[in-house]
Amino acid sequence: MPLPGEPALNNVETAIINSGVSDQRGEIHFSAQNILDWGGSLSHQAEGADYRGLEGESVTVPASRIDDLISNELRVDLVHIDIQGWEMKSILASIDALNAKVASMVIGTHSRVIEGELISLLRNNDWLLVYEKPCKFHCQSQLPDLVGATYFDGTQFWVNMKLWPTNFQWT
Repeated sequence: MPLPGEPALNNVETAIINSGVSDQRGEIHFSAQNILDWGGSLSHQAEGADYRGLEGESVTVPASRIDDLISNELRVDLVHIDIQGWEMKSILASIDALNAKVASMVIGTHSRVIEGELISLLRNNDWLLVYEKPCKFHCQSQLPDLVGATYFDGTQFWVNMKLWPTNFQWT
């Protein structure tokens, strides 16, 4: 459904891009224990334990930044980001393109630290946090990274106030 005051689109184009999203271009490595492991995360290192402290094999894939993925778009209505702890790094690396082209974002969050960093970054760039469900984590975890202690992802829904109609009211 189009935003108020915008024309409806009669066609939609899609593209499949073989790439992981990161804050850097090049290659990244995804750790996955088995087909049922939905918590695998990217790393810039091919070997070693993942953010959860689990050892396992990794798969190498090309890496793209968010600004690379939206470079040919004039405007993007919605970006959904769920990248297991790399959301802040990736958004920060592409913040100028997000500010210029993206109207809204749904972000799956993976630590309280990341949630706070996103709130600070996006509020300072004229984004409005419309909805938040903080993540849940094992507060007594001894893992070196709080992302690995998260057992239930959080969610943030943001709108870019520069790209939303000025008469639109969020209540």
